[in-house]
Amino acid sequence: MNSKFPRGMKWLAERIKEAGFKPGIWLAPFIVSPSSSLYHQHPDWVLKDKRGKKVLAGINPLWRGIRYFALDCSHPGVIDYLKETFKTIVKDWGFEFLKLDFIFAAALAGEHYEKQITRAQAYRRGLKAIREVVGDETFILGCGAPLLPSLGLVDGMRISQDVDFSWRSWLKFLVGERYVMGAGNSTHNTMTRYFMHRNFFLNDPDCLLVREDNSRLTEDEIKSLTAVIGLSGGMVLSSDNLTTLSKIRANYLSLLLPPYGSSAVPIDLFEREIPRIFSLKVERDFSTWDVVGVFNWQEKEEDLEVDFSLLGLAKGKSYHLFELWQEEYQGVFKERVKLEKIPPHGNKLLVIKEAHPYPQILATTLHLSSGGVEIKESYYSKTLSQLYFKLGLNRKAKGKVIISIPEGFKVQRVYSNAYSQKTKVEEDILIIEVRFDKEAEFRVDFE
Repeated sequence: MNSKFPRGMKWLAERIKEAGFKPGIWLAPFIVSPSSSLYHQHPDWVLKDKRGKKVLAGINPLWRGIRYFALDCSHPGVIDYLKETFKTIVKDWGFEFLKLDFIFAAALAGEHYEKQITRAQAYRRGLKAIREVVGDETFILGCGAPLLPSLGLVDGMRISQDVDFSWRSWLKFLVGERYVMGAGNSTHNTMTRYFMHRNFFLNDPDCLLVREDNSRLTEDEIKSLTAVIGLSGGMVLSSDNLTTLSKIRANYLSLLLPPYGSSAVPIDLFEREIPRIFSLKVERDFSTWDVVGVFNWQEKEEDLEVDFSLLGLAKGKSYHLFELWQEEYQGVFKERVKLEKIPPHGNKLLVIKEAHPYPQILATTLHLSSGGVEIKESYYSKTLSQLYFKLGLNRKAKGKVIISIPEGFKVQRVYSNAYSQKTKVEEDILIIEVRFDKEAEFRVDFE
């Protein structure tokens, strides 16, 4: 209990649950501030080097004391302290989600209380003590952590550099461009660590920042951040004030909820340091398609070509292309497509679906997976010349459904229980603009 939380943490957790949410808390359990009572009461708990000096874990000018030090997780007193602390947080206060930050501190080099212990063993001992107390039902998100030594003890893990309100922070002049925080490095890390998702833990690509105030990110950079996070299939976190977001910016976040779950693959991972093609294979009972992000990481506009064979698409077949950001049907292509004038740090987000001689859903603008989450059912009846589909999202939704009209077919009518819909035929496609609350069913009759 303090001035920020005058009614205490248990009261706050209970109010969060009453509102239908799970309470979470952000902690740094393995570091200690020199201004804290713990530091002064238990100086022997702080990790020391060979000269007996306390091991510095980091410096943050925004924190009291600026410097912070590492706890020695080989010390029995530290383990008891961790167990008692997290028993209070989870069992007494009722928090169900723990973000554990700066936990690399437990793996820093030093002279441990237990002389023969390795850095990895000390780290895992501290993390294991927390897991044993909070149980498997509590979600633990690791952050600022050694990745492999965390296996089996965390549910999710930050796998990228800190995102920032700029593409690359001004700190690049101090720490180097590759290591600095920023949306650029965050997206690049997320793409190259794709294979960890659901194999090691749930990947956390850091927050999606879409705010307009106090941000130096361009619209194209925000679209790239949105595309990479969405295609990664990992956790979706937001630190924006949702009540102040414009509808356009809030929609970027809506496009990712709920996460599709499976990760895209960086197709050109071994060809260049920073991949430019991030391809997601969406597989549903009723169809299979690809959602492909094609990125321009350069400082100037660029044309890029996508070879379909690199995506694993069959040679000789025809494919419909729809671009999600512009909401434009591109046409039917074979073998490859050339994308022109991709803006700096921007991307084209393509939905690629095999062309068939019967009507089918080509794309939706309701979710970044373009149907992987929101299309619950879909089938075409050749006998009745009808396309049926059901949409579902756990919220009020607004967007477009794009349907192919092959040669020899003509739209007769559209039936729906959505509370709003508009239809428009353009060339070889039917566009249905829809609004619905949680779910809606549609039937398109052809002649």
